[in-house]
Amino acid sequence: MTRESFRLLWEALSEEGLLAFSVYLDQPPRQSLKLLALVADTLREAGVSDLSVHIAAIRSWDMLSIVVSKRAMNETAQEKLEVFSQTKGFDRLWSPGEGPVITDRFHVMEEDRLIAGFTALLTEDAASAFYDDYLFDVRPPYDARPYFHQFLRIGHLKEIKQYFASSSLAFVEMGSVLVAATGLMLAGAAIVLILLPLLWLGWVPDGRWAVLCYFAAIGVGFMFLEIIWIQRLALFWGHSLYSAAGVIAAMLCGMGAGSAFSARIEASYKTAGLILVGIMLVILLSMFLIPFLFTAGLIWPEPLKWMIGLILLVLAAFLLGMPFPLALRMLNRAHPQLVPWAWGINGCFSVIAAPLAVFLVMQESFHAVAWAAAAAYALALITFRKMEG
Repeated sequence: MTRESFRLLWEALSEEGLLAFSVYLDQPPRQSLKLLALVADTLREAGVSDLSVHIAAIRSWDMLSIVVSKRAMNETAQEKLEVFSQTKGFDRLWSPGEGPVITDRFHVMEEDRLIAGFTALLTEDAASAFYDDYLFDVRPPYDARPYFHQFLRIGHLKEIKQYFASSSLAFVEMGSVLVAATGLMLAGAAIVLILLPLLWLGWVPDGRWAVLCYFAAIGVGFMFLEIIWIQRLALFWGHSLYSAAGVIAAMLCGMGAGSAFSARIEASYKTAGLILVGIMLVILLSMFLIPFLFTAGLIWPEPLKWMIGLILLVLAAFLLGMPFPLALRMLNRAHPQLVPWAWGINGCFSVIAAPLAVFLVMQESFHAVAWAAAAAYALALITFRKMEG
């Protein structure tokens, strides 16, 4: 249910082809408007200028059906739609070339936001303003942010609560809020259970901020990558459970191998710098490689998809496994009393980063989290030299 998938569906149609979608009606309208937004966006990308003659929509008391035609619908289609709707007891929410038919009154709504939404989204000049002003997020999702059923806008929580009055927000998709609340609870628990017990070790003045920033940065960067790779490879491997198992197993094996190999190389700024730059390049490469892999590889046999996915993950994780042990060795030479504290910092920020990554993906995109991971490793690169001294 993304712009990319709808575009492929449209391109697969013959000139006589139709796309048909049905969705349950919710109040206020969310699924129905996001579905229409996907349809409208697909038509505009295909170069259709007048969307109104390519779309027909009817509704019952609980369902909405949308039909999209590759060819413009004519008066004959209007007449057939009218006969069908009147015979079967449907309201014509959108008649091709006419718009909403207000004389159809089988299903009367107390507050019909659906008609206003249809009219705005099928008018190019009005669509952008409607997206900005509407209470919920009904913009068309895309592969880098594929959450069709996520409608909540954090900035509109107050207005949403006022709209529902005394009723509960449980009627609204609360995924973002629950993830944010989970992150706050984990942050509190991590600080209490991981960092506070280590304070008795003391915090020497020299390099203290470097230690904090470096080990926090690599913890956040690693967890950001793990979370987005789990979510993205769920499409490639066919199930979120398979993806979680495959990504975690591959990354543990790869990082273990990288950590073991790091014992053979010098713990210096030059070595760590090359590795951290390599990690940033891997992150940037993955942003472009993963979409290409999905496009080319979804039809591959399952064993081949698993083999290629696991190999790529192990190779990337091999680099990810080196910055932590290299920095610990160097820190042990300069300030051995801070080694346990560095472990605590890394663990603390890794725990906090997991829900934070999910929240950022839901609010922004996979690319935004990948850029944030690259920025975290860039911070680690900057602070490593200060910690070395």
